[in-house]
Amino acid sequence: MQATEAPAPAPAPATADPIAERAGLMADPAFAKAAANPTSAEWQRLTEVNARIAAAHDSAMAAADAEAAKTLRQDRAPAPDPVAVDDSFDPPASPTEYALWPSDDAQWLGFMNRSGLQPDLDFDQHLRVGLHAAGVDATTALLGYTAAVSAAMVKSPEALAARQMQQHSVTEASLRLRWGASFDRKVELAQQEARAIFSKLPASVTRGQSFEDWVESRGIGNHEGLIVRLVARAEARQGR
Repeated sequence: MQATEAPAPAPAPATADPIAERAGLMADPAFAKAAANPTSAEWQRLTEVNARIAAAHDSAMAAADAEAAKTLRQDRAPAPDPVAVDDSFDPPASPTEYALWPSDDAQWLGFMNRSGLQPDLDFDQHLRVGLHAAGVDATTALLGYTAAVSAAMVKSPEALAARQMQQHSVTEASLRLRWGASFDRKVELAQQEARAIFSKLPASVTRGQSFEDWVESRGIGNHEGLIVRLVARAEARQGR
């Protein structure tokens, strides 16, 4: 009998439980990396899943979180770090090498226009220089930048606050599942790493804000990928 080649697996279908669906998607490092690009199909898929999570009633979402956590603990090995796709935490050779989808890129500019966002070339330039001076690697910079862009798409402060509350719940549940008893220690590591970076940024980037206000206004404090990456940076420096 002649052997036949197995067909390629189909993309994971949408499920009734968006929490478990998101965990499954983010367990794939290739998907997680592609989802950092706001012009990608992966970004759109993740945005759709997150919207379904945000639309759920609080009690229903809490029950879904508990059920997803129970299932994943029983049936699956711990998911790999979705952003630990390289082991280099060095900054690029120059500020211009940060891949932040600059506003003079036609595809990125089109995306911004469709989303009602206005490019800030001056801020982007100061940000690149500041990130480089602070020794931030390209992956960490990209995760933080795209998280801020996602938050900027929310039109009102009330909607942004509601979005951040929902995102906080989802991110905490996912990270507790990932880190278990190490959750508190690793969150503290991420905060320390973020503060260290913030302390090295120029005033043209921080704009007189405190660390807490800057993180909240940029909408980046609950981004799971960024938090995991910050922990990886801190632990690499500590030799773990």
